[in-house]
Amino acid sequence: MIYEKVNEHDKEIESIKKLVHDIDRRHSVSDKEGEFLYNTAKSCIGKGVIVEIGSWKGVSTIWLGKGSKKGNSAKIYAIDPHTGSSIHREMYGKIWTFEEFKKNIKLAQVEDIIIPIVETSEEAAKNWNNKFIEFLWIDGDHSYEMVKLDFNLWSPFLINEGIIAFHDVTSFTGIRQMVIDNIFKSKNFINIGFVGSIIFA
Repeated sequence: MIYEKVNEHDKEIESIKKLVHDIDRRHSVSDKEGEFLYNTAKSCIGKGVIVEIGSWKGVSTIWLGKGSKKGNSAKIYAIDPHTGSSIHREMYGKIWTFEEFKKNIKLAQVEDIIIPIVETSEEAAKNWNNKFIEFLWIDGDHSYEMVKLDFNLWSPFLINEGIIAFHDVTSFTGIRQMVIDNIFKSKNFINIGFVGSIIFA
């Protein structure tokens, strides 16, 4: 029985990997990072919702959605204006990813627990209505000022023993410095860990 459960888990992870690789050939979220998102979402017990800052085309949203559905089906609020970051716009010009995002989460069969909010993090926070957050995943604008803004706006809603995680910490100095200043040096966060380019606490 235990073997069957492990085998079922492995099959699910492999199917998600194939799905997200087809969506994003650049692998913006690595397999290891995706499994972290899956397992963290799966472990949420329903005391709060899951909030994702920065959805892009839905790769991390799918990992979260699949994990949540294997757990207690905590709702996932996917916040993104879908106009790309300043880096994306420099590379590609005008961007609109929402239609592709919707198509991808529907293909993954997680659209029933995903609540897209097509706004900036700051706009979405104004209408948040004080919902508690069990898992806060921050992967928006990577500058120090914007990551700090995301942190200031959303971390107050984290429940006790909630989890916060930041993507691309090893790749961008702004995120790294923000995490050092506000996570490493804070008395409010413990059990700090690393998975790929993610730091969580």
